Amino acid sequence: IGAGGWCSASPRAPLASGPLLGQRPEQPVLLRGLDPGRPFSSRMAHEAGISKYALSGMVASGQLVRPFRGVYAVAGTADTMDFRVEAVRLVAPEGAVICDHTAAWLHGADLLPPAADRAVPPVQVFSKHPGNRVRLPDVDSGERRLRDSDVVDIQGLRVTSALRTTCDLGRIRDLPRALANVDGMLALRLFERHELDAQIRRYRGMRWVTHLRTVV
Repeated sequence: IGAGGWCSASPRAPLASGPLLGQRPEQPVLLRGLDPGRPFSSRMAHEAGISKYALSGMVASGQLVRPFRGVYAVAGTADTMDFRVEAVRLVAPEGAVICDHTAAWLHGADLLPPAADRAVPPVQVFSKHPGNRVRLPDVDSGERRLRDSDVVDIQGLRVTSALRTTCDLGRIRDLPRALANVDGMLALRLFERHELDAQIRRYRGMRWVTHLRTVV
C-alpha cells in the first residue's frame, strides 16, 4: 500500500520493448523542438508553433499517430509501458483515477472500445468523490464509488486495479464486448479466477451485473 492508501501494481512485461505505433516515416518528422521519441499534447504542439492544421496534416499523411484525443506521437514510436504512462499523463487530470479501457491499456491489454477504429478514444477517468466529475474536452469522465483496494499506482498514475477494471468492463450493455473485455483481462494473469468469482456478489443490483455474471 502506497502513501496515498492505494496499492502499487506491476504490469506484465510484453510492453518492455513494445511493438511500433504505425509505420515509421521514411523522412524525419520535424517537430520544432519537441522530442520525436516521446508523446506530446496539443498544447505542447501549439506552444512549439505547430498549428492544429499542421498536426491534422501529419496525422493524415501517416507521420503522426494519436493514441488518445489530444495526444500525438511520431509514427513508429515503440509502444512501451513508459510510453503509455506518459501519453495518459499528458491529459489525465491530477487526482483522477484512470479507469475502463484506458486502465486496461495501462495494465497491458489492448481492449479497444466500440468505434475506436473510426474515432480517437478519450482518456477515461473517474473521480472517487461525488460531485467532482472531471469536465475536460479530451477526457471521458464520471463519478464512481471506489474502495482503496480498487486503485493501484502505475508509475505515479492512479489506476483502477486489474480486477476492478475487469469487473467494470464486464458490466456493460454489449454482452459480446463484455466477454472480449473479461477474456482479455484474464489473459494478463494479474489475478486469479476465483478472485473474479468472488467479486460478482459485490456488484449485486448494479447496472449490467447480470452480464458480468453470465460472462464469468
